[in-house]
Amino acid sequence: MVKSDLYVVKFSASWCGPCKQMEPYWQTRRVQQELKNYKKFTTVDIDRYKKWSEEFCKVNSIPTILIIDNNYNVYKRHVGYTSDIMSVLKNPFSRSDHQPIERLK
Repeated sequence: MVKSDLYVVKFSASWCGPCKQMEPYWQTRRVQQELKNYKKFTTVDIDRYKKWSEEFCKVNSIPTILIIDNNYNVYKRHVGYTSDIMSVLKNPFSRSDHQPIERLK
């Protein structure tokens, strides 16, 4: 598995303070360049997609970043505020053998 086969999914909400605090870090040139190494980057508003976020993706707290493949295998799940988004994106694998940590469904 390589980055170009993976998707970055950011879960947030308009009322979420930590999500708002992280937004400038998402906009940095370094992060924007790193996101180009992935197949796709998308943001999910948990208020708009509440059932899907909670039941399918198991998002119970925001901000949450998932790195997944097209079969809904999760390779990394980061929950909570971070000013170091690059560390999440640079190494998209939680396991050293690059195997998924869970499967969504």
